Amino acid sequence: LGSNTYTAIKNVACPILAIPEAAETNTLFRNIVLASDYQNTTSKSTYNLLIEIAKATHAELHVLHVSEAPIIKSEETAEAQKLARYFKSFKHSFHFKLDKHIAEGIYEYIDESSAHLLTIVAKKHGLLDRIFKSSTTRKMAYHSKVPLLILQQD
Repeated sequence: LGSNTYTAIKNVACPILAIPEAAETNTLFRNIVLASDYQNTTSKSTYNLLIEIAKATHAELHVLHVSEAPIIKSEETAEAQKLARYFKSFKHSFHFKLDKHIAEGIYEYIDESSAHLLTIVAKKHGLLDRIFKSSTTRKMAYHSKVPLLILQQD
């Protein structure tokens, strides 16, 4: 994983499954983490591939929200409820992790939960967002130790 993976994520309009060289590949994706910022949750169709994988492997989906603030805002709660409706047909749970560094919080949760697959929705960011915010997707593309499923925002 690295710059080529991140370039593909930015420029391709389809889901991408990136598998790090050191990743364990002899297991089904039975423990899947979906990292979510609970901001502008996309339509259910964005998650169709994730839903198909989870159903086919009888996986449990862990919807993870990592935040610097210890309180979830009402708008974020509404977005989480939308995700709960999308995933109602299979086993899923919601998790919250407090961490100043989102990528580090995600990595820590992956280790704690023994995840087999990390899923992130690549969102379109405006110029100001790209200048002033670091991209979690970019960090994950460079450093993930588990397979990484990138879903493109509808």
